[in-house]
Amino acid sequence: MVRSVPLLGRILAIVLGVIVTLYMLVPLMVVAGASVGENRFLTFPGQGFTLDWYVEALTSDTYLEPFRLSLLVGITVAILAAAIGTAAALALTRFQVPGAPPSRRC
Repeated sequence: MVRSVPLLGRILAIVLGVIVTLYMLVPLMVVAGASVGENRFLTFPGQGFTLDWYVEALTSDTYLEPFRLSLLVGITVAILAAAIGTAAALALTRFQVPGAPPSRRC
């Protein structure tokens, strides 16, 4: 049976979760904020506001071709993983696996 977690443990877990979340998101916000600036080099906060970098990235074959390839590989791997995982789950639940404890089915 699972015992309840003490109040201090829950508070520490929440504080740790907030710290880790901020540690992960603050650099992302800095880069995103700098990416919409008009400067050619990375500055934060940037002067002005422009989406030119995004327009260039979304219209250039230099960026789009690797994105298409990554998307194709990702979709293929996801489909294969789902098929293999489903087959493995069915096999593990329907058949006796060597070395496994005896089943407790009624």
